[in-house]
Amino acid sequence: MRASSWAVAGIIVQVGQVNCGHSGHRLSRWNKLIANTLNRTRPFGEQGPALWDFWESVLFHEGNVDQLERELLEVVLYALPHDDEVARRAAKRYTKLTNMMWKKVYEMSQHRWQRELSFARSMAQQPGKQYSHDSPVHIAMVASVGNPPFGRKALATIRSALFFARQRLLRFHLIVDKAGEEDLRRAISRLEPWLRARATFRFIQTKSLQHVWDKIRSVVPESCVNYTSIYGSAGWLRMFPHDVLKGSSVRIVIWPDAGDFIFLGDPADMVFTHMNFRNGQVAATPLPHVLELQMFDLIEMRKINWTAMVKKQLHEGMAQWDKFCYLGEGETFNRMTQQDETKHLFGLPQQTMTSTWAHVPYGSIPGDGLVDIWARPGTTIGNLYRNRSLGSPFTFSQVWHTRLDPGVESFASLRIHCPSFLQEYAYRIMENMKPNTDHLRVAQTMYEIVLSSQ
Repeated sequence: MRASSWAVAGIIVQVGQVNCGHSGHRLSRWNKLIANTLNRTRPFGEQGPALWDFWESVLFHEGNVDQLERELLEVVLYALPHDDEVARRAAKRYTKLTNMMWKKVYEMSQHRWQRELSFARSMAQQPGKQYSHDSPVHIAMVASVGNPPFGRKALATIRSALFFARQRLLRFHLIVDKAGEEDLRRAISRLEPWLRARATFRFIQTKSLQHVWDKIRSVVPESCVNYTSIYGSAGWLRMFPHDVLKGSSVRIVIWPDAGDFIFLGDPADMVFTHMNFRNGQVAATPLPHVLELQMFDLIEMRKINWTAMVKKQLHEGMAQWDKFCYLGEGETFNRMTQQDETKHLFGLPQQTMTSTWAHVPYGSIPGDGLVDIWARPGTTIGNLYRNRSLGSPFTFSQVWHTRLDPGVESFASLRIHCPSFLQEYAYRIMENMKPNTDHLRVAQTMYEIVLSSQ
């Protein structure tokens, strides 16, 4: 995702000092949250000396008390059993706050959609203002290979790029198999005509890339190519974009994760960063999110022995970590940006493509936001363990299904969200406890803090 750098949230406030320009009512609620947390959680600080070092450092304040309350309630609903009265009250309050959040997101999204539609109509009515086919922005991806087809998922990336494309025509190079092409064509046919008019689409069958597969198998051991069925072997194609697009006149190509990467800015702006490429540079990626997005200079790639460099970093990575091949091509890219002998290929240590082009909102919850901790009792995440006796397998799963990253303002805008101090503090307390020790007491205390601060 792209987020404007000015939108990075987080005013650093020393504990006990709140110098924010918010209304008196909200500031009063914020002060109450701080004071009540200090007073009510002090006994838990004895669980580990690091807790109070953490408490006395800094806290991040986004100025949204409803958001802070929602984050705190997520902690409560994680730790309490589903039949607890406090938990039921917390769930009711959480649902109310979440519904308010979704309503605002939908309203903002509708406003942005209407604004973009008006722009498209004005462009269509002005002769000479239509998109030029002379210098399109090239975007390639493994769009749908394997079963079940995931063309409709890839459409999320395609649609987002189309929505923000205002300067130049987009040219998509979509790697598919037979079923994947059928699925993706159906999905693209449902796009609004004014969005479809912003791009052309080229479908590349995997069977036509035998020369690339031959190279992959000469570099990557078969055990690594087929290491997991979750991500499949087609991902290795992105390691050799200059071979995938061999014979074309394409020089600069953007290669995102299909479906997982969402554009929140005009792809043409990304291509402009090529002007900052240094001597010997062949690629760029927004650190630290190397796996999600790359941009390649295909002409420069063909001038170097890229294949030998990939092979060396891959085999060294496999020798150092037995799980390296789980995300083999991604880990190889990651390693190449870190090693002295290859990081210059990405323009490093100076960064060409800013980090604003990719943000992964894992969420400040155990499991990096990838595990439904509210519906999986007994799951161990670090030292944090939820007792199986604390509820049914479906305890408060509405949190998982309705939770939205707090940085989402609309479906077309995102600010970088810094987790609240209170949420981090609550999880830190529970992580430092022995398994199942006082988790209920922590959760009940956190909920009482919320109630007393309203």
